[in-house]
Amino acid sequence: MKKIPKDEYPTLVKELTGQMELHSANLEFEKAAQLRDLIAEIRQTM
Repeated sequence: MKKIPKDEYPTLVKELTGQMELHSANLEFEKAAQLRDLIAEIRQTM
């Protein structure tokens, strides 16, 4: 993961969650799962 300031994590998680939901709605489950995993990784470092 690229170096991102910690104060931007909540905004990033919100944006990625929206993208994940969009991929899921479009039945792109592999892309949604990748974003889910990335979101979980970010949340662990928050």
